[in-house]
Amino acid sequence: MLTKILAGLAGLVAALAVIALTQRLGHVVYPPPPDLDVHDIEAFREFTAGLPLMALLFVLIAYYAGSFVGTFVAGWIAGFRTLIYTGVIGGLVLAGTIANLAQIPHPLWFSILAVIGIPLFAYLGGRLAPVRRAEQ
Repeated sequence: MLTKILAGLAGLVAALAVIALTQRLGHVVYPPPPDLDVHDIEAFREFTAGLPLMALLFVLIAYYAGSFVGTFVAGWIAGFRTLIYTGVIGGLVLAGTIANLAQIPHPLWFSILAVIGIPLFAYLGGRLAPVRRAEQ
């Protein structure tokens, strides 16, 4: 039981780390203006409205990669595949994404691809995790 809990926590940490690192890389490639106040929602909305396609793709890739890696790590540590990790980790990433979409306007295509892709990549990560012992 402890292994399952630790596997889930490790998967969640891995998912969040991959999302943060990928988005950080996107900020290096497409840096925000130095005077941007990220706590000023209106200023941040204006900034995101003018982002190029590739900058938005960094964010989308971050969500996909985080979902995939998080469920993969959880399944790998646990040693068996389970939809619980897919549901919890993928669900948390999806919930965070939906909260972000609600606060900051994104193009419709981005919102659709995020909501469809995150559960898909979470499922793939869980299914591709190596199995060390019989599934439980």
